[in-house]
Amino acid sequence: MTNLSPLQFKATRKLLFFSIDALATEWGVAPRSIRRWEDGTLPIPATAAYALRLMLENANGEAAQPLLF
Repeated sequence: MTNLSPLQFKATRKLLFFSIDALATEWGVAPRSIRRWEDGTLPIPATAAYALRLMLENANGEAAQPLLF
């Protein structure tokens, strides 16, 4: 799960219909942090990858697809 690529992070965020600003507000982080995770400037924290996976599971009502993580 910590091997989530920036592209996978961005695709999953969009799949959940979150803008960068909306996700930043939801998580209480700066939008620039999310932008940096998505452009590969900063590594994606394991907690962010985990939170995104939980959000996806909650949205689907089932376990996340293994292709995303």
